[in-house]
Amino acid sequence: MSIAQQIPAGGVTPAKAKLPSGASIGWGLLLGLAVFVVILALPQFHGLPIAGQRMLAVFGFAVVVWVTEALDYTISAIVISALMAFLLGLSPDPAKPQALIGTVQGLTTAMSGFGNAALTLVAAALFLAAAMTVTGLDRRIALVVLSRVGARASHVVIGAIVVSIVLAFLVPSATARAAAIVPIMMGIVLAFGVDKKGRFAGLLMITTVQAVSVWNIGIKTAAAQNMVAVGFIQRMLGQDITWISWLIAAAPFSIAMSIGLYFIMMKMMPPETDEIAGGRQVVQEALANLGPMTGPQKRLLLVSRGLLGF
Repeated sequence: MSIAQQIPAGGVTPAKAKLPSGASIGWGLLLGLAVFVVILALPQFHGLPIAGQRMLAVFGFAVVVWVTEALDYTISAIVISALMAFLLGLSPDPAKPQALIGTVQGLTTAMSGFGNAALTLVAAALFLAAAMTVTGLDRRIALVVLSRVGARASHVVIGAIVVSIVLAFLVPSATARAAAIVPIMMGIVLAFGVDKKGRFAGLLMITTVQAVSVWNIGIKTAAAQNMVAVGFIQRMLGQDITWISWLIAAAPFSIAMSIGLYFIMMKMMPPETDEIAGGRQVVQEALANLGPMTGPQKRLLLVSRGLLGF
């Protein structure tokens, strides 16, 4: 008799893990926040710098949320790392009390032993790109830009390039930007009644994806490989490249290549017609179908603008 036959029909079933209830999650998180705030509010300990006291507060918060399982371990890791980077960044440097440690060094400290700041920023960029896709904010931005450019074939091509530029500031992933723009362009081609194998369709598709690649160069956070390169420079040379410094150095090349891309593509693949009948109406209808901006879209746009400021 086989082993399977020896087990009764209603026999052994695997034990199910008991998940924490919503109430336990709530009080555990509140308790962790209370411990965090109390330690921060205590008078500064003798011989302990402000940065040390703040890390002690993070440690107390971590212990509580781990013991109570108020947060999933993966989520708690992200929250704790973010707290460390933020609090350390705004703490006075023990070696130079008149200066702050800075968020770059704070993030580096938080990730020491596990990775580097560049890899962390790459992961954060992927989260932001996924959020753009899930909320549909990338599609809304693309349609808003295209609704402003008019129905001339050349203007639609310019609009495709402008959309790639705008999204490069907000969506830190070339794949995510292409995934957002290409379906919109394909929808425009179909709505215009243009032959999918014609020159205009090919012109629009090639220009769109090339513009996405061109602006990988111009903006530091537009592509993961940029952050990996910055991490390598930090590790090997001990130097950091700020977002503004990268923009000043690289954006002129991307602008020049974008202009060159337009003229080269219009010369090599001139559209069959100069005016697309009903083009503006098609984009306006697609934008109207999206409805008003949702709460998640507004919050994500606010976060994206805030990140550009930092």
